[in-house]
Amino acid sequence: MRYKISDKDAKKESLGTQSMEGLRVEGTRSTITIPAGEMGNELPIKVVSEQWYSPDLQTNIMTKHSDPRFGDTVYRLTHITRTEQNQSLFEVPQGYKIEKGPAAPRIVIRDKHPQ
Repeated sequence: MRYKISDKDAKKESLGTQSMEGLRVEGTRSTITIPAGEMGNELPIKVVSEQWYSPDLQTNIMTKHSDPRFGDTVYRLTHITRTEQNQSLFEVPQGYKIEKGPAAPRIVIRDKHPQ
């Protein structure tokens, strides 16, 4: 029998707020416990996911996922700079011009038996 992990079975908890990469982030942790015997396991298996979310950037700054069956995975944004971008990034390059080329081919479908 294969145990199906569902988010509804997760125990969720707040980890509060902290500063990460110069941003205020909000942490949450979800823990799912796979009972002993569900997958041939002698002991319960705890699968833990942690998220640190920045409301300012509306994205996760860090996530951690720990599952003893597959190992640990960590994703983290680093070297975040919130400065004004150089205006030249948004300008059309010098010498750029639009040239009119041949028209794109058109596909015309005609009804073989008009009514």
